[in-house]
Amino acid sequence: MATASPPRASPTPASTSAAPAETPVYTYHCVCTQLLFATTTPLSSLPRRGASNPDTTPLDRAYILPLPTRPPEEDDEDRHYALLLHVQPDRDRKPRIVQREDGLEKRYPQRCARCRCAVGYHLDWSHWGSEGEGKSGARGDVAYLLEGAVVGTEEMKRGEGGDTGAGR
Repeated sequence: MATASPPRASPTPASTSAAPAETPVYTYHCVCTQLLFATTTPLSSLPRRGASNPDTTPLDRAYILPLPTRPPEEDDEDRHYALLLHVQPDRDRKPRIVQREDGLEKRYPQRCARCRCAVGYHLDWSHWGSEGEGKSGARGDVAYLLEGAVVGTEEMKRGEGGDTGAGR
């Protein structure tokens, strides 16, 4: 006796709708090849310190990487997300005071977890005026990445150095 096969299921509306556009993820490494962070914004598209005012000293030209506390929702207009992976503070966790033309700056260095090379820093809350009132220590929702300290995955694969920002 032949058994009847079950009827084919018709596609559900969810399975026939177009898949949402995928957001690319760019990954960046230390010069020692350790994976440091992933972001949905290429490095070359991030703002840089000192870039907004050409009349001032360009600071250290560090890339400004916002670190959102949660991944973006589908309906969020700002789809940026970044995640530090193998980046660690200095072992003593003490800030470093940097003298600049316009005063002093309190920085918390961030290093590669493998080779301990400096790759960036967080600024102290004291630099944020009223937004930082009552807060102390490193502001962890923004990282500053030093120019030349990171390499995109694609550049690393090709054997190129630098931080051209295309690493995907």
